[in-house]
Amino acid sequence: MTDELEPFESAKLVLDSAKVTIDKIEGEVASFLDDCIGPVREDFDGVTAEKIFYVPLKKPFPNSIRTDTYHVVSDLKHALDQCVGDAAILLGRTNAKGLHFPIGKTVDDFDREIRRRLRNVDPDLRAYLVSLDTNERGNSDLYKFLAMSGPNKHQRIAGVSAKSGMLINGKNLGVISGAVTLNIGKWHRRQNEIEFVRLGRGSRLIGKGEFYDVLKPVLRVIFKDGKPPFDESLPAVLRRFCSECESVLTGIEAETERILRARP
Repeated sequence: MTDELEPFESAKLVLDSAKVTIDKIEGEVASFLDDCIGPVREDFDGVTAEKIFYVPLKKPFPNSIRTDTYHVVSDLKHALDQCVGDAAILLGRTNAKGLHFPIGKTVDDFDREIRRRLRNVDPDLRAYLVSLDTNERGNSDLYKFLAMSGPNKHQRIAGVSAKSGMLINGKNLGVISGAVTLNIGKWHRRQNEIEFVRLGRGSRLIGKGEFYDVLKPVLRVIFKDGKPPFDESLPAVLRRFCSECESVLTGIEAETERILRARP
């Protein structure tokens, strides 16, 4: 006797596993960020004649955050692949061999993936998957996320950055006069510090207090480079795309049921 899963059940189990891992990542991120910032370090760039302020990190960035994040992305893509396979079999395909949820960087890439990954799939299901348009000209956000499990998996999947936070206590309020570059956020991994602010030639602080008493760095853990569409915190990005993948899964399941009901 075998315990056979219902159609789409396996995909939902994988998606639920991703949710559990996201909860774990959220705890790992909170633990890392707790009391993580060391004393701000000053340096001078002789080439650009800028004063540089660095944010040293007291702790190394946990490798577990990276590996868990990769597992989430892979699980979500795998859940969509399994969903496509279950839908195709329900609609008449003999097996799910070679089937995948299609994504492609360009429209041409996407078209090639449709032809390659959806062979012998019910035409209506195929048309529905085409309509999801997971490429950079269509649903580019979902494409960029899922691509981190495949063609872009060599890229850094998680890291740390800094943004400025104003500290106004009525005593050490200051104003910067001259050229200033804020929120650079470049992480020097070997030194385990973040390039936070550059002050150009002639810049100075007007008012009382040290520079870093006025502008306090705020650390955050980011997905990929932290730029749109990944400009929220790492756990928030993962939850958003987990929710979107769940909606896609639900949509494929509903479309499969619609196609079956429409058959004579």
